[in-house]
Amino acid sequence: MHVHPIPSPTGPSGKAMSPGIRLALAHIEANFTESIPMKDLAEIAGLCVWRFVTAFREQVGQTPHRFICRRRVQHAKELLREGVPSATVAMETGFFDQSHLYRHFKTICGVTPGQYLARIRAEVWSTTANQPAVERYSC
Repeated sequence: MHVHPIPSPTGPSGKAMSPGIRLALAHIEANFTESIPMKDLAEIAGLCVWRFVTAFREQVGQTPHRFICRRRVQHAKELLREGVPSATVAMETGFFDQSHLYRHFKTICGVTPGQYLARIRAEVWSTTANQPAVERYSC
């Protein structure tokens, strides 16, 4: 199992993250499109599963499962903007199927992938920032 280093040594609170949690985050980043058993993440962090989930939530600000889902949705948004069909996006981002993607996408973003794309298409280029509106819309 190859683990990539994660760049930021601090969590959302600005406090330092433990090396084990940083290693687990690097593993998630490198493998978020695959199934990642909590047992494997705990082992990478050098903790039991219960302690790992608790430490992760304290240091990162959300559970490992939620963090992985959010990372997958973030990647799904990128693929959708590139024109990849949603069924393909679901498989390429680690969701079981299209309905699994839709459920998590709506929970995290408040809209379905189709509604997200419709909003992106409806917006025009920002004249003040000289950037496409897609960069301004986030969930």
